[in-house]
Amino acid sequence: MAITFNQITLLGRVGTKDVRTFDSGKIVTLSLATTEKYTNRDGEKVEQTTWHTIKCAGRVADIAEQYVEKGAALFVQGKQTYRKYTNRDGVDVTVGEVIVQNLQMLGSRKDDGRPAPSAPRAPKAAAPEEVDLPTVNDADDLPF
Repeated sequence: MAITFNQITLLGRVGTKDVRTFDSGKIVTLSLATTEKYTNRDGEKVEQTTWHTIKCAGRVADIAEQYVEKGAALFVQGKQTYRKYTNRDGVDVTVGEVIVQNLQMLGSRKDDGRPAPSAPRAPKAAAPEEVDLPTVNDADDLPF
């Protein structure tokens, strides 16, 4: 039996947003920038930005269309896919896309990361109940 897992997690800022409506539903395509900062061998500080194509469908697309704007910080979880097509010049092109499964808005540049007032807020969770868990001190205490 082959075991596989395809999940990508990104935290970045939104560049562009494109909303398209089809018979089957709405697709929101976002560009998301992630940036790495490091010092190279010569002691120079380097900043390298990678742009990702993010695809949202269903309820996630509705939320992205309504609340996500350029510059907003997003936390995205999804699966990496690759799509092939032939462009107008007849050249075969392969593009990587992240199909969003979970999207969390973290704020925009203008509000320094605080949620926008119009963004939906999750209800506060109740404090978890304390549970006494047994302590395992020895491998002989394991139930299996």
